[in-house]
Amino acid sequence: MRKRVLAIISILFTLSCSKEIVIPVIVTTDVHGAFENLAAVSSEASETRNGNSRLILLDNGDFLQGTPMLYYFNNISTKEMNVAAAAMNFMKYDAVNAGNHDIETGFSVYKKVEKELSAPFICANITELKTPKTLFKPYTVITRDKKRIAVLALTTKGTAKALKPGEKLNTIVEPMLSSAEKWIRVIKEKESPDAIIGLFHEGIEISKEIAEKVDGFDIIFTGHDHLEHNLTVTALSGKKVLILGSQDRADSFAKAQIVIKGSKKTVTGEIVLPDKKKKDAGLIIALKKHFELSEKYELAVTAETSTQLTDFTVLSAIHRTLKKITDAEITITAPVAKNISIPEGLLTNRDLFKIYPFDNNPVTISLTGLEIKRLLAYSSDLQSKESRYKRFYNNLSAIYSVPVPLEDQRFYTVAMNSYHASDGGSLLSNGAGLNESELNSRMIRTYPENIREHLFGN
Repeated sequence: MRKRVLAIISILFTLSCSKEIVIPVIVTTDVHGAFENLAAVSSEASETRNGNSRLILLDNGDFLQGTPMLYYFNNISTKEMNVAAAAMNFMKYDAVNAGNHDIETGFSVYKKVEKELSAPFICANITELKTPKTLFKPYTVITRDKKRIAVLALTTKGTAKALKPGEKLNTIVEPMLSSAEKWIRVIKEKESPDAIIGLFHEGIEISKEIAEKVDGFDIIFTGHDHLEHNLTVTALSGKKVLILGSQDRADSFAKAQIVIKGSKKTVTGEIVLPDKKKKDAGLIIALKKHFELSEKYELAVTAETSTQLTDFTVLSAIHRTLKKITDAEITITAPVAKNISIPEGLLTNRDLFKIYPFDNNPVTISLTGLEIKRLLAYSSDLQSKESRYKRFYNNLSAIYSVPVPLEDQRFYTVAMNSYHASDGGSLLSNGAGLNESELNSRMIRTYPENIREHLFGN
């Protein structure tokens, strides 16, 4: 009798081990406050979760900056729960990565949001300078039907450039590759996961390098570059690793499926365009109070323009603003929004955020004439049809208050926004040829003015 019981237990154990476990994974990235679009993703997530309760829902960073509503809850109505945290809690996110624009909001903002989130705010390569501690929890382990899924989050090295001046003294952003090598070992040794997800707020090149050089990942999700990716690479061990990336503002999202059966594991995935006609009314209702609170701020008239605003006239206004604040010899900038069409007349905060969605400050740096020429030529080359790195916000133009052509060896005072001055888009490093040390030594001054707030004399 005892042998029969043991045999039955053995059979049941074998059956349970061979049971196929299907775990869907949905990942958004670079949402930048597009909550209407996110409502469509919320519908998709709810449908998936209703069909399979094992769903893992992740966000890959840059969710705290980009709209007047986010600015309002980041900086003005700070006693209320941040609207981004409210949205993510409603949707039942399982983990959230830190993007460069999240860090750009400042320590007090993102640490408040970390406390408000139901999901862990994770990132393994932002560390406190004088201690081995990470600024956020480095990874999380999510259990679904007894299967342990580890999620390791990393952010672009460029996040260091988004740190506020005072925070740069206490914080370091480690290289993603060495951080991945370190933490993948920790996860394997400490957690014994059934699958490992890489949640990388970084584009395809570095993500691909990590997938190929660091053994252990089953799937990697990209972000930061606002581009769709769907490819499979081979790691050093010969293991195939799927890499998925989606568009910003929830215009698309990544959807994967991890299937585990015994010792066998398969991973598939796709990029999905959400049905924007099917928005989750529950999310809109959950955020109703936030919409109402921010509306007064968004509709407040704060400036006026005597001409219709287009991409060109706004670019000209950015140049004028940089010149007015800094009195630099040369201003270099690029568009920060596109397809602008606003009639002449009064401008609201909502209008200004459409024109200039991010919180940049003017910065003056010292560049030689030759470095400026190389910088502009490099930027121009990136805009060619063949370039994989074509971005409207890196399409630089210059306005000169000095004689041209420039003297190659002479140093000029150049005004740029804080994104470009901190080597955003790697334009100063790849174009002008400045390494990090050289760039730091060329910095003259960072101005406190928010460029957006001074575009039209407001």
